[in-house]
Order: sequence, then C-alpha cells, then structure tokens
Amino acid sequence: MKSIISIILLFLLSFSVFSFDITKNGEPAATVVLSENATDAEKFAASELISYIEKITGAKLSTSNTETQGNNIFIGSASHIDTSYLKKDGIIIKCNKNSLILNGEGVSGSIYSVYTFLDDYLGVKFFSPTFEYIPKNKSLSINNIDLSYSPCFESREVHCKVNNDNPMYGFKLKLNGRYQQIPANLCKRPDSFGGGHTFQAIIPWSKYGQEHPEWFSEINGVRITDKESQLCLTNEEMIQEMIKNVLGWVESAPDYDCFSITQNDNNLYCQCEKCKALTEQYGHSGAILTVVNRVADAVAEKAPGKFVDTFAYAYSREIPKGDIKPRDNVIMRLCSTDVDVSKPFDAKENQNFYKDLSGWSKLSDHLNIWDYIANFWNYVILHPNYHVLQKNLQLMRYNNVFQVFEQYDGSNIAPCMGDYKRYITSKLLWNPDIDAEKETKEFFKHYYGPASKDMEDFLSYINNLMPSVDYRLLMNRTLNNPYFTTKNWVDCFKILNKALKKTDKNSVYYERVYRDYLCFYGGFVLADSESVQGVVKAKVLPFKDIYEGIDAMNEFLPKHGVTRFSEDKSWADGVYAQAKLPEKQGTVPDICKNLKDNEWIEMQEDYLPCIIPGDYGKTVDDPKASNGKAAWVNPKYIDWFTQKPLSFIYFDKTLKYADIYVECRTEPKDKTGNVATCYIWNSVNDEILRYDFAYNDESDKEYKTIKIGEIDFEKTDSSSIIFFCGVGDENMGEGFYIDRVFFVLHR
Repeated sequence: MKSIISIILLFLLSFSVFSFDITKNGEPAATVVLSENATDAEKFAASELISYIEKITGAKLSTSNTETQGNNIFIGSASHIDTSYLKKDGIIIKCNKNSLILNGEGVSGSIYSVYTFLDDYLGVKFFSPTFEYIPKNKSLSINNIDLSYSPCFESREVHCKVNNDNPMYGFKLKLNGRYQQIPANLCKRPDSFGGGHTFQAIIPWSKYGQEHPEWFSEINGVRITDKESQLCLTNEEMIQEMIKNVLGWVESAPDYDCFSITQNDNNLYCQCEKCKALTEQYGHSGAILTVVNRVADAVAEKAPGKFVDTFAYAYSREIPKGDIKPRDNVIMRLCSTDVDVSKPFDAKENQNFYKDLSGWSKLSDHLNIWDYIANFWNYVILHPNYHVLQKNLQLMRYNNVFQVFEQYDGSNIAPCMGDYKRYITSKLLWNPDIDAEKETKEFFKHYYGPASKDMEDFLSYINNLMPSVDYRLLMNRTLNNPYFTTKNWVDCFKILNKALKKTDKNSVYYERVYRDYLCFYGGFVLADSESVQGVVKAKVLPFKDIYEGIDAMNEFLPKHGVTRFSEDKSWADGVYAQAKLPEKQGTVPDICKNLKDNEWIEMQEDYLPCIIPGDYGKTVDDPKASNGKAAWVNPKYIDWFTQKPLSFIYFDKTLKYADIYVECRTEPKDKTGNVATCYIWNSVNDEILRYDFAYNDESDKEYKTIKIGEIDFEKTDSSSIIFFCGVGDENMGEGFYIDRVFFVLHR
C-alpha cells in the first residue's frame, strides 16, 4: 500500500512541477509570439517584456508570428484563448511546460498581464519613474502558473504630480485615470468631458447672467449672477438650454464616453420657493438629479452607450429622499469630504460618510469615489492615513464602487513619505487584498537601503499611534500635527535620527531619508509651545536651533521635489519660506558682541519693504550705515512708509521675550522734535507699542542704537507687525534713516 501511495505522489509531483526556461546563462531560451494582426497594445506589451527580461538577464528574446518548437511566450491574441469571462482590464497568466500565456481583456489587458508577470513572478518593482528595482539573473525560469484576475475597480487613479507628469510610469502600476495621458491605442482611459464643477461651463454666467438672472441661484431674494453661483434647478428654460449645450458637447467630442454635469464648488444653492420645495421633496442630491436625469435621457437618445456624471459632494453628498435615483447612464461621483482620515470609513467617527457610501451603492450601479489622501492646507508634513488605505479600498469594493479617484499632492514630487503612499495606494487600487505589509517591507528595503528598518519602525510607530488619537484629522483643517504629544515628537525624531546616521550623506538613501525628516520637521515647528520646548529640551534635533532647521527646509526641499506649500500657496508664499530669518549683513552691533549668533536677529533695510515708495520713503545708499544702505523715511508724511510682519520670530517657541532695537539717525533742518514714529501692533489684544524718534541735537545726525521696547511672546502671536512712518511735518528735516532693526532674544 505504501509503495502505491509513493508512486501516486511521485506521479503527481512530476506532473505539477516543471521548469519553463526563459533564458539560460545569458542566452534566450524562449520566443515571444505575436499574432500577425497584433494590436499596438500587444506589440507594446511584447516590447516591454523583452526589454525588462534583457535588463534582468542580458539576453534579448526574439519575436515570431508563429509558434516555435521551443518555449513560446504568447502575447495577447496569439494565445487563442477565451478572455470573454474577464471583467474590464482582467488578465490571464498561464504557464505550462512549453508555453507561457500573457493575455487579458480589452485594449490594455495584455499590457497589464505583462506588468503583473514582471512584478509578481520576476521581481521587477516599479517604485518611481526614476527608481526601479530589477533583479539580476542570467538564467530565468518559472514554474506552473494559472492566474485569472479582474480588478474590482474599472478606473484606478492616484492623482499626483509624479503620475500626472509620468503617465507611462503609472501605467506600469496598472493605473488608468483621466489625468494620465496614456496613448489611446494602449489604454482606453475613462474620461469625463468638462472635468468637474461644470455648471458654470454649461450655463456660463458671463453669457446668460445679464439676460437670464432667473437661471441662477436666488439667495435672500436676490439672483446671484456671478461665477460664484449655482443654478436654479426648477427653471425650465435653463434646463432646456443645459440639455442643448450638453448635447453640443456630445456632438463635438465623439471620443468621450462621459460628460460632466456637476455643481460648482460652493454652497450657494438656489433658495427660491420652487427650489426650496424641490429640495424638501428630494433633498439636495435629489434636486440635482431631477435635472441630471433629464439630460441623461437626452444623451441616451442621441448617443446610446454614453454616460453623464454628477457629484454627491458637500451639500449634495447625502442620498436623495423619496423614490428618485440616478438613471442607468449616470455616474455618481461621491466625494469623501469631512472624513476623519485617521479612521477607516466604517468607523463611528465616519458613520455619516459611510451611510452615504452604503446608500449610494444601493441606488447606483456606477458609483465613483473621489477620495482625498493629502492634507491640502500643508502638503509638506506627515499626513498619517497609511493604516486606513487598504481597509477603505476594501470597503469601496464591498459597496460596489467601480471607479476610484485618489486625490493626492498634485504639485510636489515627494512630500513626507510621499513616494511610499503613492506606490502602496497604486498597488492597492489594482488589488485591495495584496499583502500590504510584504509590499511595504520590499519598498522600504530598496528605497531606504540601510535605513529601511528604522523607516519601517517610524511608519509602524505612526500606524500604531493614529487609531487611538482623539482628533478629527481632515484633508484641509490643520497646518501641523496637533495630535502629537511631546513624547510622540521625541520618539519619532529618535527613530529618524537613527535612520539618518545609517546612510551615507552622498547617497540617494540619505537624500530620501533627509527629505522625509525635513518634511516631518515642518509639522514639528508649527506645533504648540509645550511640544517645541519639550523636544528642544530633549536634545534630539540635529540643528543648533529652530531656525537652522527651517533654513535647511528652505534650502533642501525645493531642490528635491517639494516645491509647493499647499493647494493654494507656492513654496515662496508658504509659512516656511516666510519663517526664514533675515540674513545678517552689517557689522555686529555693540550690544550683541557678547551674544551667540542665535541670540539676536537683524533686519536690514531690504527686509523693510516700501509699501508706499517714492516721496514717502525708499532705500538709499548711506555710507554711515552698517552695510552701506538705509531705509529713508520722509518726515513730511504720516502714512506708513514700511511695514513688516514679525511672524518669522515666532517660530522659535523656546523664546520668552525679545528686546527691540533700532539703529537710526536724522538729517535735521533747524527744528527739534519728533521726526518719525515706530509702531508694533499686537494682534492678540489689539494693543500698539509706540516709539517716537526725535531730533534733539547734533549728535542725532550720527547713527544711534535706541531700545524701543520689547515683545512678550506669551502675550503676542505671529500676526504682530512693525511699522515706520513720518510725522506729517515737512519742516522736521531732510529725513529719518533706519540702518537696521535688531532683536535680542531671551529664552
């Protein structure tokens, strides 16, 4: 009996295990087979396969239009196998003793099959457009494979600068979104004509506002006919014009399969009596659907198979009341606004959104999720939602979502751990059930090199912390990380310090770790005073003071892919650039000669901008000044000549107060008295510190150092402003000269 069992097991083992050779000792061992009528996509798939196998082994495979007697790799239609059972973009990878089949559904199926084969079976990793991991092996063979897979999401997009600027890179991760300009012969991307917030494009106020104000929102009895308005959804003439204009889009853009009919980006919905009644009956989303459905019917009649889409967004996010639902050719784009991104969609903190998600999934067979995975108020800092990415995509799949748009940072190449978030999200969009921990370890191993273990520890620390945080973390509510305690900051900096020490400063690994370090530091410098003081006291920072770290951010980050502060502010307009300390240009003031460099701050004339240039004041050459230039103030005028926010001082939350000094002189006529005034406005209590500069005798013609007061940092904030102006008396001399303002800091 034992011998019979052994024979059966040996037979099964010999039947199921084999080796399909692709290359041997750097020489080809297989041929790539394409059909004579191969599509452009199939040819592209073959070329990508051949290219990467050559990079791995050094051997370049040849192609054939017919099956050979050796090992064959069949691409696309050359395999002659049925793919009709696959859903959109589905793939087939099958390998037996003499053949490997790489095929799939639709235009891109064979390409996705090749990229999946390279990734999952040959170990090629597409980490970024400039960094791919390609293993080296002169002999390449595989065992039996029998894979059929269809992605759950027909449209998969991570909207970010990296993918938008490098669409063929995103294609390698099987992304196919509307912003990725992949050639149509390789990928049929789902695209919506108009994009979003298209009420204004369909019924422009500039065209219709004057003649038809009744087509636009009524607010408090007044029709709003400017670009900030929504539309009056009960006006029949407007609806007919909308139908006509959208049908014009359909005719003029035959390559598009979908046309956007979406509310403008504001809450100015119409409140006329008819619209109020309609909203009462159907809700805001239902009121919009009464119009969208009519347009959809007209589109279906004119162009069967075409879609329209509309938003479930902001005030229209909730499911409609009553019996109204989207037509079959309406795509609902549900937006995850007001979601606590530190918790999964089905957590109690997000129950309102999940209720909407579940409700819309029952009403619509074409549900698109517009999800937000960035902090749009501060792109730079850590936005710790890594731990919910997989769970949320699984919940989308459970609720029959068929398209996903993950909106990330559209401006920067890599904010804090940005490459990782973009990569893992892309992988999860293709398959929400991947082993995310394994993928993460592999990414960190190759991306961070010798610092990989420490960077994994950093991510684990964040992921373990966030579920217990009692803070509603939104996409657009905070500039910093207010949920971090002093201990959290200290712990994280200790981990990041270890990571930095393990990398060579001249290596790409150092560059990546240091970029993440500085981005994380960007959240820290905006933290509360207690946290900042606690971290400084713990001596875990590599900088001599807060400003040295800010200088490092301003110097390093814009050169390494972080060029924008937020959705609406460039780097130059963001808080970190504004926090950069003025450069010290002149000789050291006598009062500061015994102070350390970080114990005083100098503002030269170039840091005192002329807000009313000309006769009011200007920058002039002055050989008596510490750097040869001065700010000249005309005593004739009382208007502000210059003003400067003092926000840069407030970034150092270890400061208690600062003494304020002005080095100045006067060119008098024959009269004594006040020649200029300095004001410092405290925005906390609206108090103003005032100092009047006077000409008393000949000694005032030379520069003097005058203490004009002090700033108590516990009683003021970063909105404080310093002003200089004349006194409104042209007889008070030829002018008042400011060499510089400087601050002596007390910690």
